[in-house]
Amino acid sequence: MRALFVVTGIVVTVAVLGWGTFSTINAVSHATTVDTLTFPAARAVVVRVDAGSVVVRGSDRRDVGIERTVERGLQGPRLDERLDGDTVRLDAHCSPTTDTWCDVSYVLDVPADARVDLESTSGPLTVLSVDGDIRARTSTGDIDLADTTGAARLDTRTGAVTGARLRSGSIDASAGRGGIRLQFAAAPTQVAAHTTDGTIDVGLPRDATIYHVTNATNRPNQTQISVANDPEADHLIDVTSRSAGIRVHYG
Repeated sequence: MRALFVVTGIVVTVAVLGWGTFSTINAVSHATTVDTLTFPAARAVVVRVDAGSVVVRGSDRRDVGIERTVERGLQGPRLDERLDGDTVRLDAHCSPTTDTWCDVSYVLDVPADARVDLESTSGPLTVLSVDGDIRARTSTGDIDLADTTGAARLDTRTGAVTGARLRSGSIDASAGRGGIRLQFAAAPTQVAAHTTDGTIDVGLPRDATIYHVTNATNRPNQTQISVANDPEADHLIDVTSRSAGIRVHYG
């Protein structure tokens, strides 16, 4: 029995020393690199990252300019960056054994009418001045939109969703643990905002548009609907928050 304990102790000691050595080498190998890429004319961008932020900016350019920042240790991320037909695809994934440092962030300057599809396991997603349709999903991180006109589907499990100066006709936003704040510069046709644990604030332009607003919350005393509301209206606003307040207003 004593021999068994001795062998077990040796195995554990070797494992600890091995991991400690790996961690030390990983720390010594820690580095950050910044690179630029350019792809010819594209109509869509699809980005998948394990850890890191993604920013997409619409512009009058026809090609796609990219700045990639990689933070790595001993093991770097696996990168797959290519033009697939009219779609730029960026995939950055980290090895499960990577210790501490493995982060890939992208800043993309794209044609304003490009379609945008973003997904991150951990990291914020930002889309600015894009007219094409948008899909953004992250497990942990905020999602921010500004000056967009395309339809958007936004989903974060832990984080907030924010939209400013929106001209999108259709927005579908959900947040597990985090609030949703959407401010429109033009009257939307359809808005759906749902959160488990966070407030919802929808600001609409003050014009002649009449909305059909439906809402559900466990805190009705924290609900404020102060826009023209008619169940026969064609412009639909559907908001649900299980444990926080709801506000739909002009402004």
